[in-house]
Amino acid sequence: MNKSDTIYLLQILQKYQTRDLANYSYAISQLKSTLQTWANSCFCEIIDSGSRAKGTAISLASDVDYLVSLKNKCNEDSGGLKSIYDSLYAKLCEKYQNVRKQNVSVRIKISGSTNSFLAFCSFIEKNAVVSEPNTLIPLNFSGMKQGKVPVQSSTNALNFLDLKQNGVSKPGATYPFNFLSLKKCNVPIPNSTNALNFRGMKQDGVSKPGDTTPFNLTDINKNSLEVDVTPARKLAGNTNDHSLYVYRNNTWQQTNIQKHINDISQSGRTNEIKLLKIWRELNKLEFPSIYLEYLIVNKILSSKSKNKNNLTDNIKHILNELSKDKDNPLYEKIIDPANSNNILSNLLNKTEKINIINSAKRAIQQTWKQVFY
Repeated sequence: MNKSDTIYLLQILQKYQTRDLANYSYAISQLKSTLQTWANSCFCEIIDSGSRAKGTAISLASDVDYLVSLKNKCNEDSGGLKSIYDSLYAKLCEKYQNVRKQNVSVRIKISGSTNSFLAFCSFIEKNAVVSEPNTLIPLNFSGMKQGKVPVQSSTNALNFLDLKQNGVSKPGATYPFNFLSLKKCNVPIPNSTNALNFRGMKQDGVSKPGDTTPFNLTDINKNSLEVDVTPARKLAGNTNDHSLYVYRNNTWQQTNIQKHINDISQSGRTNEIKLLKIWRELNKLEFPSIYLEYLIVNKILSSKSKNKNNLTDNIKHILNELSKDKDNPLYEKIIDPANSNNILSNLLNKTEKINIINSAKRAIQQTWKQVFY
């Protein structure tokens, strides 16, 4: 074991550690409200799932995973799991841009309060009062520092009714209100690189009196949070088992998200998993996390030390195994421990597995700084 190599890999883990969700609390709250409204009478709960719950999250991949647990009879006689999945996708398309169907989830992007208007919206929601429809209430943005809307001393008038009613400017927009309705604020159109001077608003609100630091609307998308939302129908009885729609194969499967969380979070392999996810993202490989995780835990590293000092040796071993032409673990059957009918190794086709093998062949010939950067 080379100590300097281990230090470097630990630095890579630090570089790509998952981000703090504090700046996204308002947007996450809005999303959860939307999901509960969509589920209506079918709603049971929203469960934190995926990599964050398992302790294997990285900043390069999906930031947050939610499972929307629905009652076991939901849509039973009106299209079943497929109609649930399609309905969720349609609902999210109404609220967000760039909505994407995944294998069992729907991915969206939301913006946080850092470098966006979400904190401002939260402030308005708490402090602004609309007396009549279309009332224009002048707002001095520098007054946000004091936590209140000052008297009519500002030339920036904001239509709070538009803010309240419109929500986002177009289906799926990452902007929290309708810019086109705020003409009196001189707000440029979405995606514009024109600077908007909020009298010194920076990441921390108002930096100092008279500061004219511009606010660039394109920064909003740079700090967006990727969220995967999985609709699932809970099985009857006292169980954590759920049925999911599998979009890729137009079928359904039964699984237990809580078992996955327990298995992986308690595996002692979370650092190895995170490093392989980083490698996957840097190489733009198709490699579903659930398959990757159980492949490492139950197959590739099943007989290897869990001592943290063996991190470098374990990563070398993983890449060497994935580079093999013969007896490659990618060609072995990996089963979902929560349901033996779910063959995780079938989540990738032959071409996708060959891409992983070829990338691993290159990696074992490179330095760590070439593999992870």
